Amino acid sequence: AHQCPPNTITFNTLLDCLCKNEEVDLALQMLYQMTKRNCSPDVYTYNTVIYGLSKENRVGDAFWFFHQMKKTLHPDYVTLCTLLPGVVKDGQIEDAFKITEEFVHRVRNQADSRFWEDLVEGILSEAELGNSISFVERLLSDGVCRNDLVMVPLIKVLCK
Repeated sequence: AHQCPPNTITFNTLLDCLCKNEEVDLALQMLYQMTKRNCSPDVYTYNTVIYGLSKENRVGDAFWFFHQMKKTLHPDYVTLCTLLPGVVKDGQIEDAFKITEEFVHRVRNQADSRFWEDLVEGILSEAELGNSISFVERLLSDGVCRNDLVMVPLIKVLCK
């Protein structure tokens, strides 16, 4: 019999299943086993864990994993759209703004209308309206994004 040791893809599949089935603590144990076996977590690994933690309203833990991720990897569009709604919901507008600003600065013009639409819709669906509006106002007043990129999705969500 041939042995096929688990790799990052194998672990990511298991982590995804566990997080989607609200078994986040078990997923965290699996993540520990992953690193113990010298399997490096990738962006997908972190996004999966951040998603699971965010769904359980464990924003502090999700935020911690976000910072761990930044030590070796670049958060992507999915990372922000997964993490930020919970951060804004938790009232951490300044942190959410800094993360967004840093991301937009790094990716330059790659933060397209789809990114802003997903981000604004995610924040509005999770956070209370006051915090959501504060976040959007800050993005606009500091020139992080153009009006049309956040106002259209904002109006769409508010009209639902």
